[in-house]
Amino acid sequence: MQRAFYFSMCNLTRIAPTPSGFIHTGNAINFILTYALARHTNAKIELRIDDIDQNRSKDIYIEDIFETLEWLRLDWDLGAIDKNDFLKNYSFINKQKTLFEAISSLWHKNPDIFYICKCSRKKIGGIYHGDCIKSKLKLKKGESALRLHIDKNTGITLGNKYIDLYSIFGDIALWQKEDFCSYQFASLFADEKHKTNLIVRGDDLFNSTALQLYMARLFGFENFLKTTFVHHALIFDKSGLKLSKSNSSSALLSWRKNGKKPNELFQKAAQMMGVREFWKINTKEDILACGNELELFLKTNGQRLNLA
Repeated sequence: MQRAFYFSMCNLTRIAPTPSGFIHTGNAINFILTYALARHTNAKIELRIDDIDQNRSKDIYIEDIFETLEWLRLDWDLGAIDKNDFLKNYSFINKQKTLFEAISSLWHKNPDIFYICKCSRKKIGGIYHGDCIKSKLKLKKGESALRLHIDKNTGITLGNKYIDLYSIFGDIALWQKEDFCSYQFASLFADEKHKTNLIVRGDDLFNSTALQLYMARLFGFENFLKTTFVHHALIFDKSGLKLSKSNSSSALLSWRKNGKKPNELFQKAAQMMGVREFWKINTKEDILACGNELELFLKTNGQRLNLA
């Protein structure tokens, strides 16, 4: 059965918001889908708050994550229990030394695919293809970044879609000029270390999945290569734009302040899953009762890298 292929291998997933703005409806629907798939498959859930971008992370947004999950009545098995616990024991900001050591180890094992770059974002302007690759610079805080070189014709096939990593990403910075790790490596490293093997993401992160799979294969991250990925549809505003944390009008903070219940969010998640009478789904218990739809949703949307 297809269920045995996907579901028997799902041991751990994560809810992994970034505290760069208030949680919006798209984030919440991702939380609900992740929760439903995890509980249906008996996979554990880790709450992993990705405060990787130190310039955008704020305590008020971290608090909003916990308040939103409580409002949705979604529980988790691993990770911080509140903001203070997170800041003390789980923040990526406190893991920069470990992340740098991991990148440095890979750098020394594979020196030909890494190089130091001094180019500014303003100078680059778009996709970067290695002006500094032969410069032999030294890594200096505030002056240079460590990049991973991606050759022409480098890509990943995921499902039935080919992702041209050279054209989409170019040579990506794994360690930033500002002296902290990039999202792409930090997320990949955490998933590999924690042995996450079910990841539920929006369609906008499909290319990121391909990039991280490429890096996992390059770096020998065997667990990540066996992960099942579920990419779901995005939520758009009335003007047809993808919801963004920079747009406060889409934040759920106002829902909670106005005493609004999250019924609509569970209904939208159920609709994405293919539940016919989705308007009857109002709680996590309702959505967990949709076992057949959950199985079909994972069967239809679950993807793994072809390792053959």
